[in-house]
Amino acid sequence: MRRNTLIKLISIILTTAIAFSFTAAGMPEKAEEKGSKVNDDGNVYVMTDASGRAEKLILTNSVIEALPKAKSKGLPAYDNDGNKLDCGRLDDRLPMDVKITYTLDGKEISPKKLAGKSGRVVIRYDYENLASYKANIQGTEKEMFVPFAVLTGLILDNEKFSNISVSSGRVITDGKNSIAAGFALPGLQKSLNISKDLLELPQYVEISADVQDFELSMSLTLVTNNILEGSKPDFNNTADIRSAVSKLTSAVAQLKDGSSALYDGLTTLFGSVGALSEGVNQLADGLTALDANSDALRGGAQQVFNTLLATANTQIEAAGLGNPGLTIDNYNDVLSSLSATFGSGNVTPDILAQIRAGIEAATPEIEAGVTQVVSQNVRQQVEAEVPVQVQAGVEAKIRGSEEAMGQITQGVTAVVKQAVTEKVTAGFHEQILTQVLGTMNLTMDDYNAMDEEQRQQINAVVGEQMQSPDVQSQIAAAVEAQMQTAEVQGKINEAVDATVKQKAMEQMETEEVKALVASTIEAEYEKAMAGEEVQQIIAQNVADQKKKIEGEKVAEIAAQANDAISNLLTGLNSYAGFYNGLWQYTGGVSAARSGAEALRSNMPALTEGVGKLKDGSEALADGINRFDRDGISPVLNSLDGEIGSLRDRLSASMDAALDYAPLSIDGMSVNFIYRSGSISK
Repeated sequence: MRRNTLIKLISIILTTAIAFSFTAAGMPEKAEEKGSKVNDDGNVYVMTDASGRAEKLILTNSVIEALPKAKSKGLPAYDNDGNKLDCGRLDDRLPMDVKITYTLDGKEISPKKLAGKSGRVVIRYDYENLASYKANIQGTEKEMFVPFAVLTGLILDNEKFSNISVSSGRVITDGKNSIAAGFALPGLQKSLNISKDLLELPQYVEISADVQDFELSMSLTLVTNNILEGSKPDFNNTADIRSAVSKLTSAVAQLKDGSSALYDGLTTLFGSVGALSEGVNQLADGLTALDANSDALRGGAQQVFNTLLATANTQIEAAGLGNPGLTIDNYNDVLSSLSATFGSGNVTPDILAQIRAGIEAATPEIEAGVTQVVSQNVRQQVEAEVPVQVQAGVEAKIRGSEEAMGQITQGVTAVVKQAVTEKVTAGFHEQILTQVLGTMNLTMDDYNAMDEEQRQQINAVVGEQMQSPDVQSQIAAAVEAQMQTAEVQGKINEAVDATVKQKAMEQMETEEVKALVASTIEAEYEKAMAGEEVQQIIAQNVADQKKKIEGEKVAEIAAQANDAISNLLTGLNSYAGFYNGLWQYTGGVSAARSGAEALRSNMPALTEGVGKLKDGSEALADGINRFDRDGISPVLNSLDGEIGSLRDRLSASMDAALDYAPLSIDGMSVNFIYRSGSISK
């Protein structure tokens, strides 16, 4: 009967844990890749290699928002968009350590070497519960573990995996694939102190299969403490009548011990009433004398407080903030208001007026500095523009001179005509050479293959024909025709324009033009500086500079004043704590004096009452001892402490599950999902 009761109680936990494990959290397919999304339901994804060694973490948004920012020194952590997070060291706060080992035909093998192998494969998941705590179990401190439900699942290709079995789990097949899932409750066996002979709780998961050409995409392990889904079972409702009798027995034992202690205490008290009465008299006299000094203490403390406030008023007024009229009742509100004003970067109207007056006094220096900067900019602009304008004027002057332009045009035309003549002559020469070779039944290839003497003979014939009046006339006519084309005329115009620019640049280097440029720069600079546009720029820059200085001064004075007022408020609050404590103390002394006087007046009645209580407690102790001896002890001896111990351990485990704060985040449900790396060739 006792064994069945234990199994029933444990089954409550196991059923709840398994049901929650299948529904607690989503599992992303590629949560480790940047850009892949995961469900934002309070999950922490622990990405591991194929042996279970953690490599990095992926946190959903609700977890990220609940974590404080801190420099990370452990595993790298990312959000579900792949952005790295600074959230402190988290790997030493994970609830579980998962270790994955592989055996092939009975021999352990590394994941890398297992890829592509065939045979009987066993994949074992060992879980180490990292969340231990101390609990008081029937008066003794015991080490226990937060009860986590762990569910591990794999998807196996039926073409590669067959004869699949799972310890503490099951296999579901849909034709193409099989889903192998197993669960464990790491640490719960020790926490509940249950003998494995009575009930063995799973601490690991083993998945066995016959494999052909082994490969595995991944495995997922869910770790959750939400086995109660927000509530704690009432274990007392599952107790039978023996637990009720045990409670009654315990209560009677306490009554027995208490009644005996009460009688002993009253006996001692009755013998000490006389000394107590004398002590009460001394206490009342002492409190009366002490209370007589309370008014002097309060008056002195109030005088010190008012002196401190007067000094604070003087200091604030000397700083240009006016006299705030601080009193014991209003100092906190007044100084807090001033601190809020300066803390927001503002100053009082009087201080702002002083700042502006100082800036106005410094206006000549500000104007001088701004004018110097603007002057430099204006001169740089004039020095860049005037040479361009002067050179344009020199060019215009050259173009306006018929004589100069005539000379330039004539010279350019002669150069162009010479080039055209050479080109036309070369064309005629090639044409006559071809004709001469034709009369000799020769080609240009033949000509090029001749020796120098033969070519000179032919060239002499060609030269005679080239000098003939007819050919020369044709050449002259072709040259004139070419000179009249738009192309040649365009080249002449371009050359004339370039020549004009060149002559203008040459004149720019003369002393006369340089002097003109220098004088023009000075004249234009003076004109620009005196102009309305530049004066407006200077005025605007001066206004901007004054505004900037005002902002900087306001911020500086506000920060200094805020610090000073905050320090003053802190000091006054410190003394106010002492002042208020003194009033409470003197009030307590007065109340204690009144109580002592009342106690002294009631001492005769107390002496009589203690005597009666002593006699009654003796009779009570005798009756309770008989009840315990004749009625309760026989029942107690027939029961052991097994159910009570298990109930306390179950209750402590459930409290730990409800109170567990993952990653030190209170009040938030967080599930941990471990995703192992793939194994492939």
